[in-house]
Amino acid sequence: YGRNHRRGTVASELVWIGSALYLGPLALAFYNRSTRAASDAATPSPGTEPRAAAGLAGGTASAAAHLVGVPLVVLSGLTIAGIDLWVMIIVIAVLATVLLVGYERASRRPGAVPVGTAVLVAVLTVLAFDVGMGGWMLVLHFNGLMPPAT
Repeated sequence: YGRNHRRGTVASELVWIGSALYLGPLALAFYNRSTRAASDAATPSPGTEPRAAAGLAGGTASAAAHLVGVPLVVLSGLTIAGIDLWVMIIVIAVLATVLLVGYERASRRPGAVPVGTAVLVAVLTVLAFDVGMGGWMLVLHFNGLMPPAT
């Protein structure tokens, strides 16, 4: 980044920064690899991230949704059937979907991704994540292996 190897949009830049928060040095390796692959072009065109970076937007949206959603639910005290985990899954899913729709719209050239397509991509991505991660969290919770959120 310091050597002026920029992504095509501000949204892509934010995804790389967010990815570094949960991938650490591995994000730097992905970033360097993607900038080398795109070094023929002076500026990468919007929406042309390498395959290694294809899932980073979903991971960053999920990480940001967790950072906002978990404290929000814990501080609000909201529960469903006396369990805050249900509310957390719903709040995190909604926040991640909103962030991904915003990313899909902002990371492409104007008008390239219809709103319906952006929403569908975001919903499918979050649904796939929630089936895996949310399901695992529920298994841990109901078997007494996960401490309550604080």
